[in-house]
Amino acid sequence: MAKLGAAINFGADYRAMGISTGAIAELILRGTRPQDIPCENFVPVGLQLNYDGFGIGWAHIPALAKQAELIYDEPAPPLTRVIERPMIPESVEALLAALPAAGSAAKTPAAPHIPTIAVLTYNRTPNFEESYRGFLAELAALGYVDGKNCHLSLRDAQLDVGTLGTIIAAIDEEEPDVVVPFTTPALQAVVRRITDRPVVFCMIASGVASGAGKSNTDHLPNVTGALITFDWDYMIRVGKAAIPNLRRVGTVFAPGEVNSVFSRGEWEKALAAAGIELVSVGADRPTELPEAADGLATQGVQAIMQISDSSSSTGFGTIVKAADRADIPVFAFAPGAMKSGATIAVSRDFEEVGRISARLMDKVLRGESPGNLPFADPQETVFLVNPERMKQFGIVLPKDMLDTARAVSEGDGATK
Repeated sequence: MAKLGAAINFGADYRAMGISTGAIAELILRGTRPQDIPCENFVPVGLQLNYDGFGIGWAHIPALAKQAELIYDEPAPPLTRVIERPMIPESVEALLAALPAAGSAAKTPAAPHIPTIAVLTYNRTPNFEESYRGFLAELAALGYVDGKNCHLSLRDAQLDVGTLGTIIAAIDEEEPDVVVPFTTPALQAVVRRITDRPVVFCMIASGVASGAGKSNTDHLPNVTGALITFDWDYMIRVGKAAIPNLRRVGTVFAPGEVNSVFSRGEWEKALAAAGIELVSVGADRPTELPEAADGLATQGVQAIMQISDSSSSTGFGTIVKAADRADIPVFAFAPGAMKSGATIAVSRDFEEVGRISARLMDKVLRGESPGNLPFADPQETVFLVNPERMKQFGIVLPKDMLDTARAVSEGDGATK
């Protein structure tokens, strides 16, 4: 607990208790009957100090410091020392000493290291589910089997920043072999705390805006991953083909999400270059979406061309309902939005982004340095249309453009 800020930590040395338990297990595995092993109270104690947690006027007592095995006093690095104490009860130590020598018997080979993979996300949006599905599929293709040759965990902060911090603190304590944050808020929180082990991200709009580096090749030495950028130019082409004289479109964005603010800015610049105005309304949480979407839909926009972030991905159906009331179509930058009523989606392949992250993670677990692996930026575009929705809004696309699209239905997103 000293690492987490507790000032004085004095109590059971759990490492010693684990070692003594392992020694008892060795006795049993080598033939000692459990009833022949004495049961005794063995609780070695340890002391750790964190001077940053000391209150005003607290004294640093040298005699106490000499007994501490770990002292935190930022900005200096932690001071560690070996404190001699029994790690095994005397009775167990005597029984171990009495065991026959191994002699010429072959030694049991050390068990292979099983990597621990800690996955976390700010929220389980439809976009996350698609990327995570690709991530798991690629892990399986690479031969990873959870519980057999790897240990995989998934934690969801459910759009709560406090919960996200708690999750990352727990992961930091567990010291997994690799941390895999999905979504920008998760990556931002991870890179602020975890600097001593590999981080492979997934589904990030901008590694630079997230604080993970200066560019896709010049980045933090322990971080790599796969971005999910947007094909602004093709969306504009599709929009102009679908809506003649397109001049004004709208989007909801999340002011509290760096990725959303970044995407909104990039989208506004791309639209301005094409002579199209972007109207945007802020909504940080799904509960704020109804009012934001209704307000946006009544501002004279010809369509809602929705950027992708945690809030809008969770409540995309709310945006569609507001647009339906205003009789305007919704275009999306995520394929999962088609299930919630989007008319057209121009998107990257979220499943493929998950697969790429899995391949990068595999390279890292095999010994490659994350700092030597550039951020991946997949450029393949997926073009989806809902024919019923297109008919509803009188949208007719040129045949050569429509021939490149996949038709899907609302609700299940199934290809027709």
